[in-house]
Amino acid sequence: MRKFLFITLTLLPSMAFSMVFPDKLLEGAKECTQHMEKTEKKYKLPDYILPAISMAETGRWNKAFSMTVPWPWTINVEGKSFYFDTKAEAITKVKELQAEGKKLIDIGCMQVNLHYHKTAFKDLEAAFDPKTNIEYAAKFLKKNYKKTNDWDSAVQIYHSHNPKFSEAYLARVYSNWDKLQEKILYTGKNSKTHMKYTAIFGERKNEKIPYRKRNTGDMMVYQSAKQQKSSVTINKTANSSVNIF
Repeated sequence: MRKFLFITLTLLPSMAFSMVFPDKLLEGAKECTQHMEKTEKKYKLPDYILPAISMAETGRWNKAFSMTVPWPWTINVEGKSFYFDTKAEAITKVKELQAEGKKLIDIGCMQVNLHYHKTAFKDLEAAFDPKTNIEYAAKFLKKNYKKTNDWDSAVQIYHSHNPKFSEAYLARVYSNWDKLQEKILYTGKNSKTHMKYTAIFGERKNEKIPYRKRNTGDMMVYQSAKQQKSSVTINKTANSSVNIF
């Protein structure tokens, strides 16, 4: 039995992780993340940008991963978040809120707002479908990028046009982005950490760090994972702008 378990863990790390370490939150996260890699590729989005946004929008803390993970059956109404165990429960709650006259309701993996995106989905069943929800969000994000030619702005507009809210939101997304890249791109492919995180968030093929820029006191410049997997340059220069590739 022990020998069989060892072989399974060695040959099928991703499958073994989910089998040996069942976790309700990770199973829910996978409902969202399993669609993100293909969608990023389809719309030519930066690697891991969709899970980074979803974590900021719907994230629930997972102790095993020491980070938040996406949750598909999430709604936010006028700033208050609700998490449900099932899609049916989430739909029921949205209908109740709509009957009460509530309009500003965000739903699903990517928290698409039903008021500002009235024609996004044919019904609530489709709106909560992870693949459909993510597809629409990706199109919206890419539309923002085409307008601004800047991923920072595209991410900010995804959340709000008001800098008071969008700048803090961008920081949260970047924090998630950094964590994913650190755990996936800067660990060896055969490491337990790499296997653990790719089992949930997937593994992008090109291993290329997306362009990003940020203003920060501690500037961290990442190189391509293929060229220098653990290179982190820290330059303590206040109020400087950094391009990250």
